[in-house]
Amino acid sequence: MLGALALCIIVAEVIKGCYGRQRMTLNDWGINFVSLIQDSLLIRPAISLACAWGFSQLLPQYVNSLQSLPFWPVFVIFLFGQDFLHYWVHRFAHENPVLWEVHRTHHSAQHMSILMTSRLNILWQFIIPANYIGGLAIYLGLSDVFWSWFALRAVINFLSHSDLRLDLALYNNKLLKPLVWLIEHIFTTPDAHHAHHGYGASGQPMGNYAPTIIFWDFVFGTAKLPHARQESVGIKDDPILPWYRQLWWPLFR
Repeated sequence: MLGALALCIIVAEVIKGCYGRQRMTLNDWGINFVSLIQDSLLIRPAISLACAWGFSQLLPQYVNSLQSLPFWPVFVIFLFGQDFLHYWVHRFAHENPVLWEVHRTHHSAQHMSILMTSRLNILWQFIIPANYIGGLAIYLGLSDVFWSWFALRAVINFLSHSDLRLDLALYNNKLLKPLVWLIEHIFTTPDAHHAHHGYGASGQPMGNYAPTIIFWDFVFGTAKLPHARQESVGIKDDPILPWYRQLWWPLFR
């Protein structure tokens, strides 16, 4: 299901011209292709499964110990709790020079696209809490909660990174305005995340940190909803480092 959605978005972006030579350089293709393999297919699942196995070996008496808990209350707690932790790790990665060297790979693209969802330095998945919490959830018998959260976050990530920006047509619809207002104050919308990747009047690179629940950005005063396309995307005055440096810093400096 997620693969089909991603494929549909990619096809739509191809038709829109998101991957033309003027928008996607060979350096970009190298980063996107290698990071897709190392991030989505190798590192992310390996960390979660290794954590689940490690917990089961160290504390076998608690395997599936929370399996009987009701789904929805646990799901809501997991959703808001995980995003709370990610918010602070993500925010610190923008404020700390060392962590920024790891995170900057995700921001170095000069145009938005769904391929950015896995455009990450090899160390990033070892830093964010989601993979470890996911392993813990599987170990405790909350696999249904974990996979439901994973699917929701994946859908929001696909839409919030895509350059299609179907959301822009909704902001002038008076009938939908109350519903749109509610959604964009709870969930991270394309408008919010494009602002996070942009700079200029409609940008907010030092804000909109929460990946799924933008509620936390409103709580901590870092939210911005410009309801507009960004003047520029990427890192201002970026030297455009080679693909291997961006993917494998600090091995390559």
